Amino acid sequence: MRNWAVAAAFLLAGCVAAGEKIYLTNAAGERVECGAPQRAALPAAEYRAMAEMANDQVRACIEKYAKAGYQLDVPAVPLKTAVYAVAGPLHDRGMTGLIQGLMVVQGTKGKFGFQRPDGIVCEGSFATFGSGESALLVRYRDVVGISFSTDGMLKGMALGSCTNGAQFQGEYFVSPGTNNGFGVATDSDGNVYKALSQ
Repeated sequence: MRNWAVAAAFLLAGCVAAGEKIYLTNAAGERVECGAPQRAALPAAEYRAMAEMANDQVRACIEKYAKAGYQLDVPAVPLKTAVYAVAGPLHDRGMTGLIQGLMVVQGTKGKFGFQRPDGIVCEGSFATFGSGESALLVRYRDVVGISFSTDGMLKGMALGSCTNGAQFQGEYFVSPGTNNGFGVATDSDGNVYKALSQ
């Protein structure tokens, strides 16, 4: 079984917006509410302590029901993503315009898909899992022209395949509690992409 204490803490750290209720559902369709994560309204220590106390109660509720077989019940949210080929064969052929991508976000994971300018369709899955360095962003920072700081952002990874057999991988960063972010991706055809959530 997953470490639900870690999963709960991660959700409360920013993957669920402050004030948004968290629900869990079991196999029989029974649904329970575990409250909503809180953020201190003011920086004073007493406000932070009150928010943390409320979050401890939400965290305990999630752990209790998860251990009883309940799953986090997070609605799927469609999200448009702007993808651009910035290096490689597509770029060299002048196919540098907007590629409209679609992500279906469900909590900290989901599915993505987009059609390259040459008609090839790429699809796969992604997951946001914490903070850290991005090997792709370090390698291609100058190519993609992304100079934003990733301090305080959550990191994720996307893996997929394309209809011509090419493999696709990406790394991205999002601001906690939002779907706003940016990413870098490559495929085994030699293309490099930058992505911006819209």
